Formats: sequence, structure tokens, C-alpha cells
Amino acid sequence: MKIQSPPTSIHSSPAPLHKTEPAGSPASADPTRILLGKPAEKIPGMTVETLSGLDPNEFTPARVAERISGFVASGLLPPKAWCLR
Repeated sequence: MKIQSPPTSIHSSPAPLHKTEPAGSPASADPTRILLGKPAEKIPGMTVETLSGLDPNEFTPARVAERISGFVASGLLPPKAWCLR
């Protein structure tokens, strides 16, 4: 014997294929500016213009790892120098 649950359906109206938004409305804004605006809101002193002006080559995984390891290494130097006395 097989038990079947009743079929469920979600009714919603289909989204229109072509939206017509007035110029200057948030929906007509540049998607890149919208995307950059979210992290810029969370970082004190950061604006979309400042964030979009950053060099992407400075944020490759290798470059970020290099900066993090340099930061950690600089934090380990004073205890290491103290232990060698």
C-alpha cells in the first residue's frame, strides 16, 4: 500500500516579462551600484564610489592570504623575540 500526500500548489501571479519603471527609480539604477551599495553601507566611511575605485588585483585570494599571513607573522614576532632572550 502506497500513501500519497495530497498535491500542494502555490498560486501566484506570474511576473511581467517587461517592467516599465520611471527613470530615476531604484529599479532603474545600475545593478553594480546597487550591489556595491550593500557592503558600503556596512563599512564606516565607505561609499559606492570609493568601493568601486578599489583595484580588484589587490583582492585576489593570493594577495589577501599574503596580507593575512603578514599580519599574523607580525603579531608573532614580539613573543618570539621575547622567548629568545
